[in-house]
Amino acid sequence: MTPERFLCISRDTQTHKHQEMQVRKNIGNADRVIRILAAVVVAVLLLTGTLSGALGLVLGIAGAVLLFTAFVSICPLYMLLGISTKKAPGAK
Repeated sequence: MTPERFLCISRDTQTHKHQEMQVRKNIGNADRVIRILAAVVVAVLLLTGTLSGALGLVLGIAGAVLLFTAFVSICPLYMLLGISTKKAPGAK
């Protein structure tokens, strides 16, 4: 398994066979930095009480999702849309 891919193994309950699906990373370095900074800004606004209530909850969840996707370098929405901000191997 290369560091650029995650290996997901699922079990087909009908045939009892294991299926392998490789998930490629699709978030580049600049995208990761922007996501982490956005999550930090949301966290600071929540911790200082600037954001609260329903808006605070929604933005807090969005910030957590941004932080998680930044660390795993995989964005499910990008996968659905066929987008990748990660540079191809060997590209400058």
